Amino acid sequence: MRRTGPIFRMGMLAAGSGGLLFALGATALPAQAAPAGVMTPPGATVSLPPVQAAAATAQAASTPIRVRCDTQDLIDAINTANSTPATHDTLILAKRCTYALTTDVFSGFGGPNGLPPVTSPITITGNDTRIARVSTAPRFRILEVDAGGALVLDHLTISGGDRTGVNAFINRGGGIFNTGGTVALLYSAVTDNDATFGGGIDNFRGTVTLRSSKVTKNTATFSGGGIDNAGNVGAADLKVESSVIRGNSAGDGGGGIANFFSSTTTTLRDSIVVRNAAGAGSVFAGGGIGNFFGASVTLRDSEVTGNTSARRGGGISNENASTLTLRYSDVEDNTATGTGAQGGGIANIGAGSTVQLFGSDVEDNAATVAPGGIFNSVGTVTLARDSDVRDNRPTNCTPSAPPVAGCHN
Repeated sequence: MRRTGPIFRMGMLAAGSGGLLFALGATALPAQAAPAGVMTPPGATVSLPPVQAAAATAQAASTPIRVRCDTQDLIDAINTANSTPATHDTLILAKRCTYALTTDVFSGFGGPNGLPPVTSPITITGNDTRIARVSTAPRFRILEVDAGGALVLDHLTISGGDRTGVNAFINRGGGIFNTGGTVALLYSAVTDNDATFGGGIDNFRGTVTLRSSKVTKNTATFSGGGIDNAGNVGAADLKVESSVIRGNSAGDGGGGIANFFSSTTTTLRDSIVVRNAAGAGSVFAGGGIGNFFGASVTLRDSEVTGNTSARRGGGISNENASTLTLRYSDVEDNTATGTGAQGGGIANIGAGSTVQLFGSDVEDNAATVAPGGIFNSVGTVTLARDSDVRDNRPTNCTPSAPPVAGCHN
């Protein structure tokens, strides 16, 4: 790996019961004054997501609501905030508190939720604070954000949500399900959640932004172990900035992130997708990232490393006329396992599927069957600006049809 972007010089900070939060280290996001209730680490600056910045200017801010370490108080506070959609409400949660959810309080389009669906602009601010479903409770997700909802989670951990079960289509987003609103995570973690689609987060429609946050150890029965970004009924936009997608798994495709349909875009900047896994499944692939059905994924100054797929595309699988663009990003040490598995680094499958690399490397990846670096089948792969494919096993790009120009074995 030639590139040494700022994110790879950052450390991980232990943040007590709130989980591990990603330190900005040497990289400071563009400075902007934080509104009341939004905390930042000492010496760090934060650029607010569009949802929060817009709310601060377009809607009146209410007096922050302080929420005791009591689950019913949190439920009541969200209901109160939802009742004033013209106001951007800030809920300040108790320090080092776990708000334990034992039953669902709402069941709607997305099935049962542990908290009321968010239907207005709300910022929920914690301090080593966790919102978690109790393991012995019935299956339900933690949060749902509906049309009109604009949710910001600041210094929070969301965990224990479970939306696995019989009705697969609505079993989405064990931690968070966005059905048409806007979601932003700042210095937050979504961890140890389960669902059929989007173990941690499912962006069914709308916008999800992660900044200096982590999505870890989530599981999806089908696709999107960490995040499922699927514009099923409208545009879906996922932005991942200075964040970590780690240790998630999917039974089929997109162990870390699954991206579906032409109305869907995913952008990663200064981020890492690491040690995620995709199973043998029946259809899809992509241990780190799976990109399908005309969707678009762009990585800039990011890394996809140490991921595995039981089919193809240990690092990334780009299929069905989708577009993958890497700018100064690396795909390394990924593995495609299983009988006939190809493309340990990247698999590009199908007519109209396009992969473009600019100043990026694909190296030290492995597959059961050649090639181990980039496997191209019917699609187009372009290596530009000194991009290199090297030290992959058994080969770098051969056999591919058409061949990958500029790739040497």
